[in-house]
Amino acid sequence: HAIGTKGGKQEWVNPHTQGQVEVTWSSVDTYGGKVENFVAHTSPGWSQTLSTPGSSMQVDLKGFRVSHPTQYCLRHGYGDDNFRLLQFKLQASHDNTNWVDLDTQSHTDSPFSVGYGTAAFPISGGGSAEQSGLATVGGKHESGWRYFRLTQTGKDSSGNDHLCCGGFEVYGILTGEW
Repeated sequence: HAIGTKGGKQEWVNPHTQGQVEVTWSSVDTYGGKVENFVAHTSPGWSQTLSTPGSSMQVDLKGFRVSHPTQYCLRHGYGDDNFRLLQFKLQASHDNTNWVDLDTQSHTDSPFSVGYGTAAFPISGGGSAEQSGLATVGGKHESGWRYFRLTQTGKDSSGNDHLCCGGFEVYGILTGEW
């Protein structure tokens, strides 16, 4: 939300379509919406990958960094209660190569009870040295995480491998230039 509003200085616009961040998916279902839906602020419509094990959605914050992440919020990417996430993990990276697990979730009942429903998840180790995002990588000091990736680690509520997510926000200390 902060990036899309330039720190509260403007009405929200999708930061992917404005070039402030870059969203990528492991695959895009023909009927699965647009990649920018992953960082949408409102229910954008259907948003899912192909039914492939290990499906993922990722955001590159480009010139922004998030350190000390404390929680994240996801929005179900479908208009009813089908294809709801049950098992997934959130990871972060400085370089899009080396990833750190920030949180892992495994549910028998999905935390998303309705179409386009939202749920928040704490990042219990966000203050730890490993999960804070503060590090020296290749001799360069990193002031936070640049990349965040959501990966489905098991079947969805419909027994498929679609990653169906129409919104992602992470909360922590945001740095960068608007």
